[in-house]
Amino acid sequence: MRLANDLVAKCAALLRIGVTTQPAQTRQERVQKWATGYRWTPERLDDYEHAVEDLAQSRKRLADYARVKLGQESVEFPFAQARLEAARSAGH
Repeated sequence: MRLANDLVAKCAALLRIGVTTQPAQTRQERVQKWATGYRWTPERLDDYEHAVEDLAQSRKRLADYARVKLGQESVEFPFAQARLEAARSAGH
C-alpha cells in the first residue's frame, strides 16, 4: 500500500508542475498567454524532468514489488535503464 500511495503522490506532483500557471495581470496578458501558450522557465522544466524521473522510479518500485509477490521475473527496459544511468551521471 505504501508503494501505491507513493506512486499516486508522484503522479499528483507531476500534474501539479504541469498545470500550474502564473496568473495574468491584465486582460491583454491573459489573451497573449492564451494565444501563444505558457512558456516554461528552465527551472520549471528541470522540476518537471525530476518529477517524471521520480514517477518512473516509484512505478518501478511498485512493479518490482508486485512481480516478486506474484513470482514473476524482474523486467528491465533498456531505454529506461539508459535514461536512469544518464541522469545519475549528470548528478540528478
